[in-house]
Parts: sequence; structure tokens; C-alpha cells
Amino acid sequence: MSTVEHWIAQLHASSYETRQEASEQLVALGERAVPALIEVACAPKLVARMRAMEALGTIGDRRAFWPLAELTLPDDDYELTMTRRKTLTQLAERLAIAPVRSDAAWFIAIVRKYRFDSYGQSIAVAAARGALTLAQSDPGPELLPILALLKGNFLYAAPPAFGPIRKALLPLLADWKDLPVAADAPLLDGTDLPRPSQAE
Repeated sequence: MSTVEHWIAQLHASSYETRQEASEQLVALGERAVPALIEVACAPKLVARMRAMEALGTIGDRRAFWPLAELTLPDDDYELTMTRRKTLTQLAERLAIAPVRSDAAWFIAIVRKYRFDSYGQSIAVAAARGALTLAQSDPGPELLPILALLKGNFLYAAPPAFGPIRKALLPLLADWKDLPVAADAPLLDGTDLPRPSQAE
């Protein structure tokens, strides 16, 4: 049994102290523990699942984002929903620290998924801030679709934090403002936007 497997097994222990130690050890193992933690976070056992999500948020490895984002959770499990939201926000914030041009697709996809989700707006705001950080350091046309996503529509208001972010992005992306942007087309649902792979 490998070290990762040993500590993953301890996430299921009956003792709180053992589970806590397992979480700490898995965080210390970092990237090596991420695939196993994703597997546990997507499994049905509640206590281990929450611990795995928390560890993934602390490690901050982007590979965990989409498996957790696309995970179906029970409607009545508020605590698990909040744990996932915290983890996804941490992952989006980590991605936003020193973004590179290829991260534009991540920011667009995250904002699109969570901008009108009452439980996910903190995730969308973290991604929008990442897009702004990227535009400040390396602006490019890849970010244009996010401008349309940072506006509300006739059904939903955008999160208040989107307004200042969009205002700051406009001059940074002004050189490309006349390019056609798929996200501005009302009949498109955004499936044309780049989708980051889980393997990245």
C-alpha cells in the first residue's frame, strides 16, 4: 500500500483525530494525492468526501476543478454544497494568482457556469478577477467573450463585483473590441467557447 493509499484509507476512520491527521498528510503530499482525493470527493461516503474536497482546496491543483464542478450533489445536503463551493472558490482563486494566456478558456468557462448560480457567484467572481489579472499582464482577444458574460440579462442580475471588473477590462481589451465574439450572439449557448480539459 502506497503512502497516498494509506492516508486515503484513513479518511474513512471512525476517529476524528485520525481523519484530521489523514487530511493533513494528504495536503502535505500535494499533487501526488490529487487523483486519489478527486476519486474520494466524487464518492458517496459523506465524511471522507468533505475531507477530500477540503484537502483539494488547500492543495489548489486545477485538475480537481471540473470533476467537482460537474458532480451532482443531493439537493438537501447544504453542508456538502457549501464545502464544494468553498473548494471551487479556492481553486479559482489559485488559478487567478498568476494566470497565463491559456487560462482565458478556464476563466470564461467558469464565469459562464457560475455567474447566475446563487451558490456559485463567489466562484465566478474569482474567475472574473483572474481574467482581469491576465488582461493586466498579457491582454489578448481570447478574453473578449468574458465581457458579455460579465453583464446581467433580462432574467438575472450579474453579481455586483462584475461591474468594476468589466469596467477595468474594457480599456485593456479595446484593441480587439471590433472582433466578432461568439458570446455576444444571442442564439448561441456558449458551447463554442473553449472548454479546458480535466487533464490540464
